[in-house]
Amino acid sequence: MLVSASKDTSVKIWDLESQFCAQSLMDANQRIYSFIILSNLIITGAEDENQRVYRCGIKQDTDSHNHVFLKYAEFIGTFKKKSSERTIEISLSSDDKFL
Repeated sequence: MLVSASKDTSVKIWDLESQFCAQSLMDANQRIYSFIILSNLIITGAEDENQRVYRCGIKQDTDSHNHVFLKYAEFIGTFKKKSSERTIEISLSSDDKFL
């Protein structure tokens, strides 16, 4: 799998074997400027004061028409930053305790 983010407000999860986009995450409605992958989490940085967190892991789901599909990541929540300026970089401290 490959993860990409874009100013078009999407985070995409790509299946490299089949060479297609397996899932698009579009809940932010903000341009995505950065992201980091920590274990099974994707944390994104956008134009607003929120950092969004997604949990990675393939699971089977069903839509409103009972169509079965695979979900590669799901939104689990946000946390606020000190500033409302866009986040252009996300990194870990050298001891891996702080973003």
